[in-house]
Amino acid sequence: MLHINTLTFPRRNKLHPYMKLVYLQISFSGAKESATIEGTLVQSFRTIRVPEFDNPGWLWFNISHLKASMTASELVVRRRTLHRESLTVNVTIHSIGTELNKLTISEPLDEKVLNLDEPPPFGYDIFNVSLILKQWEADIVGFQFQFTDDSGSLVIHDALTQSLYCLNTSSPNEPLLIAYRIPLSGTSKTENQPSRRDSQQCSRVRKRKSLVHGTTPGECSLHQWYVNLQGPELQHRILEPHGYYANICRGHCPTETSGQEKTEAQNPLWKTESQNTTISQIPRCVPQTYSSVNMIYIAESGDVSIESLKKMSIESCVCK
Repeated sequence: MLHINTLTFPRRNKLHPYMKLVYLQISFSGAKESATIEGTLVQSFRTIRVPEFDNPGWLWFNISHLKASMTASELVVRRRTLHRESLTVNVTIHSIGTELNKLTISEPLDEKVLNLDEPPPFGYDIFNVSLILKQWEADIVGFQFQFTDDSGSLVIHDALTQSLYCLNTSSPNEPLLIAYRIPLSGTSKTENQPSRRDSQQCSRVRKRKSLVHGTTPGECSLHQWYVNLQGPELQHRILEPHGYYANICRGHCPTETSGQEKTEAQNPLWKTESQNTTISQIPRCVPQTYSSVNMIYIAESGDVSIESLKKMSIESCVCK
């Protein structure tokens, strides 16, 4: 997926690696592109155990806090093994219900052809399970993978699931269920621009260099101001980034004076009035443009969120 800008899930000691990928993708997507999906909210849920249906090949999630506004959902599972020889299998993903203590298995929610000798992008297989948002009312939802080979013969589902994917709930790569507002087809513009990361890094370097060499000393200009987020009070709340450049505007703003104003200033009768000029009429060196900072932080609820925070960094200054 990697095209979201906010992600929350139950707190763990360490971030889920997939969330780290999301954060990195957002960080290099640019503030303007982030603004195009402003307001997107994403919820994420980690696996739980359901003792009465503790089949080792099934995945269970508590979605009692799922927001009604969610419009799409994906199941993210980490591929942990590769076959030594070229081999393909067909896999379908099904939801499992437990209404009245009876199991019900749905029709296929998504289907993929897996090349077992090749790793998937970023190491994760991602399945579209959006249908559960329309038809699910219970707090607990389960998933089962069903496999067939090229001949159509059924494969032992649970055994292959355990062999193929990382299912350990204590592992940082445990399965992740993601629900979000934007449609599945809304992919990031950066996916087809592999060189954008390098170009943006160069752009940031040029901007920082201009802070030092771009203006005459004393004039209104942008100055670097680095905010360290690794202090004792913040390092356990803000996970990424470790700091950022907030910057400040500082310097002299020249006052334009017309010929008539100069004459009036020399006249003692106008002296008192000029002294009473309010400070609000004096040009000040103030921020002109801002940029956002993408941040991973622990919210008051204990969830971990990715959010693009507006006006966190000053990009340019002006006398106003």
